[in-house]
Amino acid sequence: MKVLPAFSYQSSTFFYLISTLLCLMTTLNTAYATSYDDLAPHPPSGSPWSEQWFYNLNDPDHGYFKVTLQTYITPDSNQQSLGGYVHFAYSSKAGITKTYEYFSDEVIVEQVPGAKGNSFHFQIPGIVDADENTLSLTLQDINFHMSWVGVHTPYWSTLNPAQSPFRILSELPGLGAHWFVWTIKTPTQYTYSDDGQNLSGFGWSNVDKGWYDKEVYGSYMYALAVTGQYQLLLSGGTAKNNAIEVWAGQFRSEDEVVSFLPTFKGLGVKRTLDTCRGLLDIELNKVSRKLVIHAQSEPSDFYDARMPSQIVFNAEKPVMKTMRASFNIKVYHWGQLQKEVTLPQGLMEFAGEAYCDQ
Repeated sequence: MKVLPAFSYQSSTFFYLISTLLCLMTTLNTAYATSYDDLAPHPPSGSPWSEQWFYNLNDPDHGYFKVTLQTYITPDSNQQSLGGYVHFAYSSKAGITKTYEYFSDEVIVEQVPGAKGNSFHFQIPGIVDADENTLSLTLQDINFHMSWVGVHTPYWSTLNPAQSPFRILSELPGLGAHWFVWTIKTPTQYTYSDDGQNLSGFGWSNVDKGWYDKEVYGSYMYALAVTGQYQLLLSGGTAKNNAIEVWAGQFRSEDEVVSFLPTFKGLGVKRTLDTCRGLLDIELNKVSRKLVIHAQSEPSDFYDARMPSQIVFNAEKPVMKTMRASFNIKVYHWGQLQKEVTLPQGLMEFAGEAYCDQ
């Protein structure tokens, strides 16, 4: 059983100083902050390199769809030309998960004008064509198309809605990793067909963007659930060769948004993690709000993804992923339970020291 050990500090003064410094840093406006312009592709900084556009679509009637578009350069590549990669997964409400991947040397990725700044066009001829408005994918056994039918909901309602959930912590120079949420919820129409079924319908999508030139995490934990009424996003972990565990996240309902700036396990976060049982229990605290979340997925519902963790960055372990997680969410105001929500299907991902070796 893989249970991450608790990390304890001997000095409460250390907690205070780190927390104060973090609060100051999250208020800074710097040249390193992500913005809507970062939806566009970035020039590779060298090798290795990975840039990804993540799409997650939930149709409550049929299940979750995941598409990851990626350009990459492996560390042993003889040339600096980009490779292209597509990952597609569909997890039905009945509990069946199908995954596909495709590698290509013929990727075309370019910067184009977008609705709110620079944007992107990603193409592997005959396989995938995507921009900020639509995505069309054709593989040997599947056809998938999605497009927006409503407005995007940004993660932040601030002057920079596209800043990372970790604010300046993930955007400091030298870390080698950048990530932001382009939309936490967008109404979406789609069609999907494979060798056994044809589906079409309406759902809700989340889109993230990230680019990296090194593996930066020691442990990595991620959870997401998106419906028309509720949205939950949690991300946490440790940096490489560092035991300090940091979390950020947000829960949205129709009448409130509860956001948690980066905070530390043992300070504003309590959590129990047993990835070999598919279990995450976490409590996030701020002055007037508390979230208590129980997330669970059957161990057999996880699958391993080696791209880019092992293939590009030579990580020791892959990323374990599930699209079959269920969530129980309790929201407290000043210590009083105000809301309890159950979301029957969502995503969880674990990597590094959080990966289950069994």
